[in-house]
This record gives sequence, C-alpha cells and structure tokens, in this order.
Amino acid sequence: LERPHVAVTHTPEFAVASFYLLLNDRDLPGAYALLSATAQAERPYAEWALGFATTVRVEAGSVQSISAARTETSARVAALVISWDNEAGRVIGRLWDTESNVILTADGWRLTGGTQQLLESWEAQYWE
Repeated sequence: LERPHVAVTHTPEFAVASFYLLLNDRDLPGAYALLSATAQAERPYAEWALGFATTVRVEAGSVQSISAARTETSARVAALVISWDNEAGRVIGRLWDTESNVILTADGWRLTGGTQQLLESWEAQYWE
C-alpha cells in the first residue's frame, strides 16, 4: 500500500507486476524504465506515454510465467489486466488478456513487448 511503489525486477513475474503497479501510480517514467533498451528505441517516451493519456487506473492479476516459453534469460508472462480510462467524461473499463515478453538484463528483467487481447469492455455506471 506504500506509494510510490518500488519496481522489483528480480523475476519476470515481478517485473511485469511492477510495470502495472507503476502505471497505476501514474509513474510513467518509472514504467517506461522497465522496458528494454530495444523497446524504448522502437517507441520514444513521449509517443509511448501518450497511449496512457486517458488512463486513470490499472489493475493486474493472475501474473504468471508461461513455463514452456521460459529460459534463463527470457520469459513470457501472462496477466489479466483491467484498465480504466476517462474517455470524454465517461469511464470505460476494459479487461485484457496480456502476454509480455521479458528479458534478463544487467539491471534486472525488462519488458520487450507482448500481446494484448481485449476480452470485455463496459462503461462505469453512476447513480445519484
């Protein structure tokens, strides 16, 4: 519950969980720092951060390595992610099935890319 969260990256799972915790804390520079140098080179910070301009909350659960895709220096990590975005004053929730590719670097595990599949979306309802 302490903020800001510390980015723990000593396992692939912790690196992915830390990435989403930092996104939820709106620590975009910290989350971007968990991307590999190659991923950062492919997408400069300003362009990458723009993708989170409407994001108000991120939750990740069921974070686990896919054992068949794990080696000593690379892994694929699956997670279920819920994102909440403010879109024109409407709060939209989305459930994603994500898989992140991670590699081991001298600074710990770093995300290199991955896939996201939208499973469900809904509008948050407000009652008076």
